[in-house]
Amino acid sequence: MTTITLYGAYPAFLTDLSKYPRARHFRPLWALYETGTDFEYKNVDFTAGERNPSNVLGEIPSLTDGDFTITESCAITNYLARQYGASSLYPFTTPQEDAKVEQFALFAQSTLETSVIAGIFANGPCSPFPAERRSSNVYENGLKSWNTKIVPAFNKWLENNKTWIMGDKFTVVDIFVAFPLLFAHEAGIITEEMKIIRSYFQRIVSRPSFQKAQQFFPRMKLYGFVPPGGLDKPHRPRQLRVQWTANELQVPLDYEEVDLVKGQQNEEWFKKINPASQIPVLVDGSFVLSESCAMCEYLVEKCSSWRNSGEKVKLIPSSKADKAQLQRITYFVTADFEQAVIMNMYRNSEFFSRPGEGKDEALYEEGKKTWLEKVVPTLQSWLGDKPYLLGTDFTLADIHVGYVLAFAETLGLLKEQPALAEYYKRITQNRPAWRKAMGRDC
Repeated sequence: MTTITLYGAYPAFLTDLSKYPRARHFRPLWALYETGTDFEYKNVDFTAGERNPSNVLGEIPSLTDGDFTITESCAITNYLARQYGASSLYPFTTPQEDAKVEQFALFAQSTLETSVIAGIFANGPCSPFPAERRSSNVYENGLKSWNTKIVPAFNKWLENNKTWIMGDKFTVVDIFVAFPLLFAHEAGIITEEMKIIRSYFQRIVSRPSFQKAQQFFPRMKLYGFVPPGGLDKPHRPRQLRVQWTANELQVPLDYEEVDLVKGQQNEEWFKKINPASQIPVLVDGSFVLSESCAMCEYLVEKCSSWRNSGEKVKLIPSSKADKAQLQRITYFVTADFEQAVIMNMYRNSEFFSRPGEGKDEALYEEGKKTWLEKVVPTLQSWLGDKPYLLGTDFTLADIHVGYVLAFAETLGLLKEQPALAEYYKRITQNRPAWRKAMGRDC
């Protein structure tokens, strides 16, 4: 019977562990895999106001083993190594060796984390924090410590072709110091010239237990289709809405292609995911969701509307009136706007072709009539002189409308609507999340 419980925090808004291993429970999680110890994981959702019940401070990480409770990531990792990994992670038997282990634990949590995580990563070019929260002085001090103290120290510890910090055997010490190195790698400060520490880092990330710890939190998966010619105009499948929303939230999604040209949507493996044989589809564990607008709302609700920088993203408004207006706009987009511009006009234009399908000029003209007499006046009345449909904040309403306006732009419909053209530019070309979804920026 499993008696070990690891308490950590991995809200959905955090980027994946393989890229930004921010949560310190990664250390003991990695140690549990190295020792092959069974455990239960409990997530503490701080965005929902939860506190860690096993820690009097309410913080994470912590670990319970029967009646025993311990906090602080290096202390937890050290306990696991000594209790369950004596033959692997903790082969030390002398007071001198024990003292060395403690030395590296303190070094990792003080000098190394302070310089690399709090200094360089949090304040440098790749920082997830907005510019006003960064300090160039703190960044420069961290970089100085990295170059003049930390790198020379690693070179010394790993001299004479040592494989690991304590010798030829991987130990708990390597877990201590490797965690901040993941941030160093992401910050781009492990350069080609730093051959010793670079090779050491590659050995670290190649360990199967390290990779298992990375993959412990499965990411949501988006099934979609990229038509021949790519996502750029005129090809824009509805998964673009979902990718755009995920980018705004900085939530990573795994992506799997469903080739509609080859008929993969009708194959049994995909019909088990979506019996309707349609894309896009979002899979989050055992939960499966279709309809792109519903997926966007789910992402925002699940991710608590927070970027990993701590900046609030108001993609869903807070007031009841604005929420009702968002719902109203969503219904209008999917029922009227898409039908007129995408189904009637775009699909019967020169920009769209499908074997065996002709062009219906009557449908095209019907769509154009709806665009001019219903869609344009409606959008203009909602927008008014506001920057976004619901006011000063960019929301899902702008994503839903912006997706269809992309087709209107392709059809040349925005040339005669300067206000809508300017609005479209503001919500697409001026937003990194849109450009990333379109594959224009990384």
